[in-house]
This record gives sequence, C-alpha cells and structure tokens, in this order.
Amino acid sequence: TATRLTIPLPPGQEITSYPAITRDGRTVAYVTQQGAEDSQLYLRDLNSFEARAVAGASGAKQPFFSPDGKWIAFFAKGQLQKAEVTGGAPVRLAEVAYAFGGTWTEDNTIIYAESLGSGLLRIPASGGTPESLTKPDGAAKGYAHVFPRALPGGRSVFFTIWGQTPG
Repeated sequence: TATRLTIPLPPGQEITSYPAITRDGRTVAYVTQQGAEDSQLYLRDLNSFEARAVAGASGAKQPFFSPDGKWIAFFAKGQLQKAEVTGGAPVRLAEVAYAFGGTWTEDNTIIYAESLGSGLLRIPASGGTPESLTKPDGAAKGYAHVFPRALPGGRSVFFTIWGQTPG
C-alpha cells in the first residue's frame, strides 16, 4: 500500500539526519535542529499528525529501529544509545568517536561504524564489549567501511566501502 506523508517543521527547523522507518511501516524517526541548538530525535506514528520528542536524545543523529520496532537506536554525544519507542530514558551501549551508520539485526545485535577508519563493529543490543567485524586496510579493502544495513534473514550485512575501489 502506498503511503504519502509530510513532516511539517516549525519555522527555522530542518531535518539534519536521514530518517528511519519501522519494518511494519507504522513509525518514522527523524532528527531536527534549529540554528546552533542541539539536534533532537522525534518519533511519529503514521496514524497520528503529532510527533513526539525522544526524552534524553539531545544531539541525536542517524537513527535506526530494532527489527520488531520496539526500540530506536541512535548516536548522540559520542555514544551509541537506544531507547524504547514507548518512552523512557536512553540506554548507553558504547562509546563512539564519530559514527558512520548502524543497523540492528534479527539476532539482536547492533552493527555500526564507530569512526571513519574503524571498520564495522558489533555489540549485543543489551550492551557489552564491541567486537570488530571488518578492518579497512587503506588499500584494496578501502579506508572506511560505513553505513551498514542488515539484510533479511539475519545472516548478512550490506555496507559501503570507501577507498580506491568504492562500492
């Protein structure tokens, strides 16, 4: 079914990060900023005209949902965080220097790029110690592995390589 929507913003506000949408297509997340103020993460159920701010998500960017749509993950203030879509304070999962995308897999793992040259890391969605998945080598394997996306089935991740042979 086709769905069309607009996200009206107050004067002077702009969307500063790509939006995310739940797999069921019912909720959209987006980040706005006004001038030099910190950015703010918003959630909007598509059966509603009103968006609601995610409490404690000041400085947020690059949101992505859990596969079941019950959690929203994002990067803010040098950290990977998650918050329940129904409300509640964000939970800090890991330190992140300068994020370049994340994805939440069906096995409840979060895969993300912590910085431009970090490669991809994974961490349980419940928290823990990040584990390295890929490592750019500055040559054939590129200088950055960024913007991962989990593929259906939970066994593969699509990501972008920046380097001599981009792809």
